[in-house]
Amino acid sequence: MNISYTGKQEYLHPKQKALLDGKVAKIAKLLEVDGKGDKNTRVALTHLKNEFRAEVTLNYLDHTLVGEHADADQFTAMNQAFDKIERQIMRIREKRRDVKKGPREEWDKSVSATASNNAPAEPRSSNGLHTAPASNGRPKVFRVTPEDGKPLTEQEAVLMIGDEPYIVYNTAGTGRLAVLIRRADTNFDLVEC
Repeated sequence: MNISYTGKQEYLHPKQKALLDGKVAKIAKLLEVDGKGDKNTRVALTHLKNEFRAEVTLNYLDHTLVGEHADADQFTAMNQAFDKIERQIMRIREKRRDVKKGPREEWDKSVSATASNNAPAEPRSSNGLHTAPASNGRPKVFRVTPEDGKPLTEQEAVLMIGDEPYIVYNTAGTGRLAVLIRRADTNFDLVEC
């Protein structure tokens, strides 16, 4: 990595210089991933009154990254600016990382597992029995009406649903039609009409 400094750089203690060189080496190692050769980095140092400002600029994977920090100490300003650049590089690398690494069989297992969790409920007739879709490939629509009886509250409907995927009932407060649907995470959705 080629680094060019502009502005007046104050004397840094050898330990500080070693720490900054370590940060630069780490950033250079992160930048080598794309294999496009040496990167040019520009460090602009400015001093206004009692404040040092360090601005680090570099290009990485078609992104211009800028890390800027101001502090009363020049080393701290440079250190924080390099930290900001490092975080930006890591963020860009995370976005580009392929989440599906490994054998294809594991992909198929994960897809089938998620598909079984999100499968739509099978159609049921008005008496609650499962029915098969029509022979032409289109699903049939079954009209579901609430059972005759007293109107229910939400709590009573939760108790009455049992193992069924949904229950249709009249609400006790308003007498309106409501559907309580069991979710995959054991919670319920309530649809009031």
